[in-house]
Amino acid sequence: MKQTGILETFLRLAGGKDARLVVVPTAGGNKSQDGGVRQYNEDKVVAPWKPRGFKDVRMLHTHDAKIADTAEFAAPLTDATAVWFDGGRQWNIVDSYMNTKTYREFHKVLERGGVIAGSSAGATIQGDYLVRGAVAGPNIMMTPEKEHERGFNFLRNPTRGNRETSQRNGIEHNSCRRVVSRGAWSQRRLALLHAGLCSRLARMS
Repeated sequence: MKQTGILETFLRLAGGKDARLVVVPTAGGNKSQDGGVRQYNEDKVVAPWKPRGFKDVRMLHTHDAKIADTAEFAAPLTDATAVWFDGGRQWNIVDSYMNTKTYREFHKVLERGGVIAGSSAGATIQGDYLVRGAVAGPNIMMTPEKEHERGFNFLRNPTRGNRETSQRNGIEHNSCRRVVSRGAWSQRRLALLHAGLCSRLARMS
């Protein structure tokens, strides 16, 4: 995303020097290869954001939906102006946060004028239908698992694939062919949407 203006736009919509960013690395996996609970190092997760102009950056992660449903865990979101979802596999995000207090606080960030964005799975999670949500692997476009069919619906009605084009198995598709069901969207807004910048896009000219 270097030299695209996307991160600069993200910072501006988040409040510039006063931005309060929460980074969610959960798509990277809830379990390690040996089956244990995966641990994330907050310093490493937030480090890339400091040179980008964000001074107040916190990590938010849990593998446990019961923890995500508590006010204590969700507290960093109550005054956040921006949320970034890292890439990985989007079903991990669903398993941790769907229909919890944390999920509702994500939506409140947008309701009070904040911005939510992400890369790869962190962008896909923001639509309505969860493309490539199957646990079995990202080659499966439409998951057979009911619990992994829906994203977080920050953008109403659209779906978004975690790659703009894919040539896996010889198949090429446009993942944003049906991104927007209503309204006129400019090329700039669609470019931001490809990066998962799902905040005040409808109000941008």
